[in-house]
Amino acid sequence: MACFVEELKVEQAKMQGLLDHVDAFPAGGASPTREDYYTAEEIISHGISDMQICRVHKAIVMGSAPLYDAKTMGAILPPPSCPLTTDLAERLALLPPLEQTISYPDCDDVGLEGFAMRVQHAVTALGFAEEALESSFYTFNDAISLIFTKPIPPLAHATKRKARSSIALALRCAAYAHAQATIALTRIAPPLTTTTPANNIAHSNIASNQQHI
Repeated sequence: MACFVEELKVEQAKMQGLLDHVDAFPAGGASPTREDYYTAEEIISHGISDMQICRVHKAIVMGSAPLYDAKTMGAILPPPSCPLTTDLAERLALLPPLEQTISYPDCDDVGLEGFAMRVQHAVTALGFAEEALESSFYTFNDAISLIFTKPIPPLAHATKRKARSSIALALRCAAYAHAQATIALTRIAPPLTTTTPANNIAHSNIASNQQHI
């Protein structure tokens, strides 16, 4: 679990770096150069795609493991409600706020169920981040097409801005996931000197997780 929290911290930094990279990329105006083309390829292949496929997906797998363990040990959580919107920003806003102590009506924010509840929110938010990055991948490709094959500066700039918004949303999702996971690890799971189900899950497989990083 500690490795999961650390991974989310790293992902936030990498997403912020990706945002800065996209901001610096020219979209419209002067004729694009060969260097601009290579920069665009780097943003797509080693930026957006790597973040979605390697980092965020890895974090979802890391977070799903303690969630599965908690449910195996008896944590019972209601199934997530089906949102009435497909807008990712709205779906993120519908997740319980971090300061809320009871996220589900029948589950106290303590013990095993409280731990599982927070981890589930973190994994859900990461799923939104994955979708947002996928959207930014296709949108940024559209922007590249508008810049290099049929230059339309205003439309290229607007398309790049749309791709950037999706990456920024992914960063917000990752920040929410990191905060929820941190609460699960540091506030709900007791210190190592005590033995409870949540504590066992949060702290037992650290060495095993580190081997897979």
